[in-house]
Amino acid sequence: MEMESTQLKAQGALPLDPGFGESGQVRPNLQSGSVRAMQLSADESVYFTAWQNENALYRTTPDGGVDPSFGNGTGHVKWRFVSGEESRPSCVLVQADHKILVIGDT
Repeated sequence: MEMESTQLKAQGALPLDPGFGESGQVRPNLQSGSVRAMQLSADESVYFTAWQNENALYRTTPDGGVDPSFGNGTGHVKWRFVSGEESRPSCVLVQADHKILVIGDT
């Protein structure tokens, strides 16, 4: 997963943790689209869904890096809720047993 290196300036927020991700940020390299939902799991991995003409679920390590043990080494998986239908994720839930539930609409 390539990360976009653009720095964000948070207005009125606490400073970013430079030891997390890349300069305190985890951002998928989306040319268009959006991050739709996110959750911090019990083991402090970050799970987030993105939509860019298809759905993707990403997982990071607790320090914000790409988790190579997820998605066949890519750190993400792609899917469709219904074949041939446009859909978007709206919520992600990660259970204590690491099972993942993604809720969305078509």
